[in-house]
Amino acid sequence: MTGVIRRQRQQVSLALSSPSVEDAIAAVQARRGQACREGLRLKTADNGMLTARIPGGRYSSPPRLQGFLRAGAGGVEFDGVISEAHASVGLPRGFVGMAAIFAVVTVLLAFGNPSPGSYVCGAGAVLFGLIGYVLGRLRRSSFRYDCKQLLARVTPLMPGASPHGEPGISRRLP
Repeated sequence: MTGVIRRQRQQVSLALSSPSVEDAIAAVQARRGQACREGLRLKTADNGMLTARIPGGRYSSPPRLQGFLRAGAGGVEFDGVISEAHASVGLPRGFVGMAAIFAVVTVLLAFGNPSPGSYVCGAGAVLFGLIGYVLGRLRRSSFRYDCKQLLARVTPLMPGASPHGEPGISRRLP
């Protein structure tokens, strides 16, 4: 169950066709207007740090990309991590926590003085546990989809970006 309620992360590596890190930063900053039109929040810093995210709605908290533009062996590279929002993990954790509380109350009621409340709490523990587990499983597929959406919007803003390995995502972090 820990794999279901743990925060997800994906590592991203992009090779850029830019002569220097400063030129890559300038090119990304020049395209900030395009990022706003595409519904993307993009921040860059002079040290090469880049942060991007799709703004969330009332009931969603999309993941965030954070990384650095660095000079590599073959030119400028972007190395970053897409991480899931903490709020996305909180809901399944809340349901699993409620299931644990109901389970403890069930045990206390069943062994102390059996009553109909122990049956209600036992059923509540199972129900809350199943809801938390299902919500945690659904997060996995939505995170993969959100990662693809985020990379599809960020990659055109990078000067001549070409991904290492899979399209945009190189490996999954534990």
